[in-house]
Amino acid sequence: FHAADLLSVAVKNHLDALQLGTFDAVLLDPPRLGAEPVLPWIIEASTIRTILYVSCNPATLARDLNTLTENGFVLEKIGLLDMFPHTSHIETMVLLRKK
Repeated sequence: FHAADLLSVAVKNHLDALQLGTFDAVLLDPPRLGAEPVLPWIIEASTIRTILYVSCNPATLARDLNTLTENGFVLEKIGLLDMFPHTSHIETMVLLRKK
C-alpha cells in the first residue's frame, strides 16, 4: 500500500520511485481536472489490473474513462454517492478491470 498525490510536481517527477509496476490496484480520486496527467503511467504499469476511480466531475471522468477503455480496461461497476445533499454535486465511483 502506498498513498501519493500523483498530480503533484514532486511526485510526477519521481513516479519511478513509486514503482507503479509493483501494484495490482489503484484508487484514483483526482481533483475536478481529472487524472489525465497520470493515466499514461497507470496504463503502462502492466501489473495494474484494477482501478477504482472516484470523481466529482462527470466531464473529466468521461474523458478519462475513454482513455482507460481504449487501453484495455473494462468498466465493471459504477455507483453514485450524494455526499453534498441539496446541491447538484455528486461523487461517481467506477470500478475498472484490465481485460
